[in-house]
Amino acid sequence: MVTREKISSAALKIVGVQGYEKLTMARVAREIGVGPSALYNHVHGKDDLLALVQDAVMAQVDTAALRAALAGELSPGTALRTWARSYRDVFALHAPLVEVIATTPISGAPATQEMYELVARVLVAAGEPQARIIPRIIALESFIYGSSYDAHAPANIFDLPSGGPVSTHTFAAARAAFVADSAVSADAPVGSASAGSGFASAGSRFASAASASAGSGPVSGPDGGGNPFADTPFRLGLEALLADID
Repeated sequence: MVTREKISSAALKIVGVQGYEKLTMARVAREIGVGPSALYNHVHGKDDLLALVQDAVMAQVDTAALRAALAGELSPGTALRTWARSYRDVFALHAPLVEVIATTPISGAPATQEMYELVARVLVAAGEPQARIIPRIIALESFIYGSSYDAHAPANIFDLPSGGPVSTHTFAAARAAFVADSAVSADAPVGSASAGSGFASAGSRFASAASASAGSGPVSGPDGGGNPFADTPFRLGLEALLADID
């Protein structure tokens, strides 16, 4: 039996594995094991498919903290930071879909609409002026989408050649300090102010990636789980974007 859930799951798989260009009604139908005509009782074309993909991914973002803030159980700032981390983590798992989802209108995506409504209400509770709510959300999303890509950057992305044509002493010192500071943060007790979270939560990742980064080729952490240095920049950027919200 064809359902919108089966269609969205098939579409999500196609876009994630083969890319947006390969998403067609015919491919989705083949993935489900039915004829294309069977889909048209549920979706009207590619725009509908994209809306389903958008909602399927957005539904994975944890909005519990936003609801808790609206119930008076969390501060708006804590709720927004928790939501943003979940948003980044979800899109880090679906990085190939960022471009598609970031440019797809939300008119056909009820789960996405609900998420934005919750964020807007929390921002109102935090005292954000109405005219600044959408700009604030766009600023946060622009940062979150970029951070979801950074979660997959190789750990040696900022390695510098020995004896290169450009003097990079200041940048090299900054990189070394960042690696050292990241290792300290990762080894801090869970819950402490300096402790990392998310993609950079494991201290062994920092140590392994730092020692391996002198080698050739990209390094993505000992378990292949992504950029082991991604979380410190994410926390720094998120704090800058939400510095005025408690």
